[in-house]
Amino acid sequence: MIRIFRGEDLEERAAAGEGSSISHYKRLLDEIEQKYSRITFSEAAAFMGLSEPYFSKFFRKISGMTFSQYLNSVKLKHAVELLQDKNADFSITEISVRCGFDTIRHFNRVFKQLTGMSPRQLPPDYVLDDRPIRTIQDAFNPTLQNSELL
Repeated sequence: MIRIFRGEDLEERAAAGEGSSISHYKRLLDEIEQKYSRITFSEAAAFMGLSEPYFSKFFRKISGMTFSQYLNSVKLKHAVELLQDKNADFSITEISVRCGFDTIRHFNRVFKQLTGMSPRQLPPDYVLDDRPIRTIQDAFNPTLQNSELL
């Protein structure tokens, strides 16, 4: 998902009416990628300048998943990289803490849910499958039908 949005050029779309929301969303994805181990839902909503309930609806409509599902997939991507790094000598507990999971139990549950295996069973050539996203045309428009963004 991040690779798809990062590949798009940031440009103003006056005719689209929601270009600023999408470009701000892309910057949020970059922010999540940088701060994945410590960013919270509240911080992400504040970054977008939306109330938490509204941000929840906005994020789910654009990405097709909840914020916590997306954040867990980003955290897990980094955990898989650490597990596969032959130079890194981290225990699974250390990796879970580095990736922002509160408990090893939560890390193991999310890991198994997204990969279908435990961290110890992970093959060296495993690639975490990115989830498909909806197109921007299907994206949530945070304005009223007859409103125009200035």
